[in-house]
Amino acid sequence: MEKISFDFLDYLVLASKKKDDARMNLLEKMDRELVKEKILTRLAHKIKALPEKRYIDLEKRILEMGKQIGGWIKYEKKKTENNAYEKEELV
Repeated sequence: MEKISFDFLDYLVLASKKKDDARMNLLEKMDRELVKEKILTRLAHKIKALPEKRYIDLEKRILEMGKQIGGWIKYEKKKTENNAYEKEELV
């Protein structure tokens, strides 16, 4: 789970510095990494490798990160659609 967290952080930093398609690709990778993190966290809890309190804390954090990434993806898609619409109007 630690490697996934570092990969996630790396994607976050890169996405903040990239533009358009490159940013969207990184956001989608971040979303996939978060899904992996969620699965591993639930599995660790199920096999009793993760205490209940820690599990609840991690689930809350994962949920919040998912909301933030989802919002960022939604924003980027809308921005891309608006750019395409503006280009269409210029033609």
